[in-house]
Amino acid sequence: MASAAGEAPGAVQSPPRTSEEAYNELVSTLAVPKQLERVSAVIHWDSMVTMPQNDVNHQQRALQSAALAGVIHEKTTDPQIGGLIAEVDAGPEALGEWSAANFRLMKKQYVEGSRVPEALEKRKAQLGNEAYMKWAKAREASDFSIFEDTLSECFETAKEVAQCKMGDAEMPVYTKLLDDFETGMAESRINELFSTVQTALVPLIAKVLASKAQPDTSALHGTFPLDKQEELNKAVVL
Repeated sequence: MASAAGEAPGAVQSPPRTSEEAYNELVSTLAVPKQLERVSAVIHWDSMVTMPQNDVNHQQRALQSAALAGVIHEKTTDPQIGGLIAEVDAGPEALGEWSAANFRLMKKQYVEGSRVPEALEKRKAQLGNEAYMKWAKAREASDFSIFEDTLSECFETAKEVAQCKMGDAEMPVYTKLLDDFETGMAESRINELFSTVQTALVPLIAKVLASKAQPDTSALHGTFPLDKQEELNKAVVL
């Protein structure tokens, strides 16, 4: 029998990969960008906590964050990821319940991430760092105008990213923005929840404020030894 084109005579074809094997490779492949996302979180924390606070440092950190965001976007939207997702999709019933749920999220993130231009992801990351610098200055000066324009730009950029992720889907932009923090939560549900809270909480607060039995707030004021504060924090957290 003649061999297939490009195939060596007598070659034995490997059996097709199972969905579970493709899923495991997908998880392994996405592990690198996941670690890079954690690196991004660490340097963002560092810029707020330990990095010397000056314009030059924040400008450089913003550029570093943008560069890292570009690499993460490139790796998470690589066509190889799409190929692995297609392999798993051919037989997702082979996955366990947890793996199947995880796969749905990975697929969703790949599809939505692929709709967002890399340049937009980099701009979002850079703007986030620049915004913190402006916010810190505004807070110190008690002058919101220092931060106002940058905050507006943050909102517009977030909306632009959300609109890209939505594709042709029809939904409120806020619902898509919520999805990054509370997957599946709709704007209508948030409005319902906060309406319920508002209905109960507003009159309760008014009643407490009007009460003659006011709580003792002396513990909230004064100067307290640092070692005792540290001891209390450890007792509460640990």
